Amino acid sequence: MVGQSHRSWTPRLILSGIIVFVSVGICSWRWAGSKPKQEEPDRSELVADTVERGQHPLDQVLELAKESLAHLEENVRDYRAKVSKRERINGTLGDEVVVFIKIMESVPNETESKLHAYVRFESPSSVKGREVIWVERENQGRLIAHEAGMLNLVRTNLDPNGMVAMLGNRYPISDIGLRNLLRKLIEKGESDRALGSCDVVVHGAEKVGDRDCRMIEVIHPVKKPGYDFHVVKIYFDEARKIPLRYASYSWPDKQGDPPKLEEEYTYFDLETNVGLALEDFDPNNRAYKFP
Repeated sequence: MVGQSHRSWTPRLILSGIIVFVSVGICSWRWAGSKPKQEEPDRSELVADTVERGQHPLDQVLELAKESLAHLEENVRDYRAKVSKRERINGTLGDEVVVFIKIMESVPNETESKLHAYVRFESPSSVKGREVIWVERENQGRLIAHEAGMLNLVRTNLDPNGMVAMLGNRYPISDIGLRNLLRKLIEKGESDRALGSCDVVVHGAEKVGDRDCRMIEVIHPVKKPGYDFHVVKIYFDEARKIPLRYASYSWPDKQGDPPKLEEEYTYFDLETNVGLALEDFDPNNRAYKFP
């Protein structure tokens, strides 16, 4: 707006990088030993060749996702983790962004779940130190954020679905977290199941950080109407019944090229039921840097 002060509009402009994780709460992780392998599927392991007649290859994936969601809803009240993401927006694959998150979804003495989210940016250096808080059904649905370093001038309240908050992001912050990731997986899996068959590959042990995971790969070999991905890879920490990594790829532009990464989200150092409290989602918390 003409005549608006530099102090008021600069934080709003720079805060356009506010981030969520869906799936979905990413990119090529640079820590040694933590990047999952990228081999082509072993067609001898296709679940589609071994399921009973009348079953769909996605049935086993849907069952696992539903069991994981039920486990989280019944047994995991809160958690914290480092999360890495990478997303393709308007045809351009963005850089890796790493954040530290706190999530609380079950509040003591409340029967209805209520999502609380705290996000602190770790990298790249241009946004390191930025903090974001969003609490479901509070603050008129708006997130509270501040910039990092010398740009940490004011608190900014933003509509999570507004143009500023969504610039550079595929999803609003209200979609953050593991429960939302699983809900999206189930919704998409049931939709794809109705469209037709696909290939499902179950790989052996894979590493996400220091955690042993089972990687499940869903493949649409041929592009058809209704299919919005070519390959999806989901890494389940079977010991904890939690998905730690999700990556989606579209069809290559040219035959023979590798699939194109569309979005990737990975959870590292995940700790569950750590005893988070309401002050962990209060911008007045003295441990935070909100002005």
